[in-house]
Amino acid sequence: MKENISKNIVFTLIITILTTFLSFLMNKYLLNILGDDELGLFRLLSQMIFYLALLDLGISTSATVAYYKPLIENDKKKISVIYNTIEQFYKKVSILTVILGVLLIPLLIYIIDFNSYKMLSIYWLIFVLNAAAAFLMNKYVILFLADQKVFFVKAVTGVALLLERVFQIVLIVKFESFLLFICAGILSNVIKFVFFKMKMKKQYHIIESGSEYDANIKSDAGKMFFHKLSHIVLYNTDNIIIAKFISLSAVAAYSSYLMLTSLVMTIVSIFHSVVDPIVGQLIIKQKNIKNYDLWYVLFRFSFWVAGFTSLGFYYFATPFIHNWLGDQLTLSQFIVTFLLVNLFFDIIKWPTEILKYKYAYYKDIYNPIIEVFVNLALSLYLVRIYGLAGVIWGTIVVNLISNLIVKPIIVFKCCLNISLYKYIKTISFAMCEMVFTMFIVHYIFSSLELLSDGMSSSWGDFILTVILFAFVYIVVWFLSISVFRSRNTLLQLYSFIKNKRL
Repeated sequence: MKENISKNIVFTLIITILTTFLSFLMNKYLLNILGDDELGLFRLLSQMIFYLALLDLGISTSATVAYYKPLIENDKKKISVIYNTIEQFYKKVSILTVILGVLLIPLLIYIIDFNSYKMLSIYWLIFVLNAAAAFLMNKYVILFLADQKVFFVKAVTGVALLLERVFQIVLIVKFESFLLFICAGILSNVIKFVFFKMKMKKQYHIIESGSEYDANIKSDAGKMFFHKLSHIVLYNTDNIIIAKFISLSAVAAYSSYLMLTSLVMTIVSIFHSVVDPIVGQLIIKQKNIKNYDLWYVLFRFSFWVAGFTSLGFYYFATPFIHNWLGDQLTLSQFIVTFLLVNLFFDIIKWPTEILKYKYAYYKDIYNPIIEVFVNLALSLYLVRIYGLAGVIWGTIVVNLISNLIVKPIIVFKCCLNISLYKYIKTISFAMCEMVFTMFIVHYIFSSLELLSDGMSSSWGDFILTVILFAFVYIVVWFLSISVFRSRNTLLQLYSFIKNKRL
């Protein structure tokens, strides 16, 4: 039986709120008890481990797409072939992860200025072993998500993360040990493995295929590797550059704001993760014009969310950091503006990216390679001149070119076979509606002086102002969609959530 979208969204939202609260609490204890260098180190190692995710080579994306048709047709033999292909691949990847993790230790020592390189190496190896264990579980997650078992996956991973965060907080408070703190990730992996294995045995009957493997998955994965490389470099090099050219304390401040952007993206991605397999199966069944309609509704929805979250981040990011961690980790509003620009791009790019990947279009390997070089070159050059702002500028430039220009051109020309005029018209209309809404809300808040200094010293004032902002924005947004006649798009979105089709 297929799962209900609304139920999945509500459940995932509750889990996200709980895990986010514990994550912020964990970071506060980590800062207050162990110091900002340890907080910066934890955030840095957490991001650096994503580079080993390149060993995935994009097979998770290509395998998910490959599963859709045999799952629809209940082709057990084909499902088994895909599963066995993935299983053998990830066994090799987990071994390679450990080997490369060990070989990267000298580079780690060069990048990070830490008081004990022996302990730094041990910390890193713990991260590496957890990453290798996660790779071994990907074979389960890919199949479950492709088969729309989103609720089950979210429940297991959410509960595992909740227990991990509670355990980490206890270890920090009781033992004040960074080593024990990072070892807590092992608990999460054990819980996920046990439940995924039980589900697999109960609901799926995989046939051993011997030497029979799906060559298309490996071919598509090879192309997808470059796209994955671009994503990891774009979002996980900043802290490395900051650590090398500025300091670990700067990493702590910057990563604290990134936790807020990550929180926003986690909440937004609740909708993404639930509808992702549904979109994948619809694209296989529908004609291009219907798939364009689907893109249009999701794109307009992304703009509505982007306007609300971007303006909210501008108002409330620094007061939140001040109340949470104190003045020592706050950044200037100038830097905050740069961060919200990248947040805006992260939100609006999803509908275009999901169509591109569900159409299994990975041929544009030149694009991610260019993105990598442009981002690194700009960030390394500008960090010496403008410091932290220069690092963020490199990401903004790549986001602008890639997500607003290159990827939409590829999707409209190579996947949908629809005129680019429709894209230009849609984004222009959506941008006007969003700017209109944001301008009115900002005018109301500025005129009534609703953004008081009390937000930065009182959680009560902060929460009340956030609630007031949300109320004002929603009222103005309803006015905007009336002026711009977007109610039909809202009804189409509701129909999609309720009926899993437009």
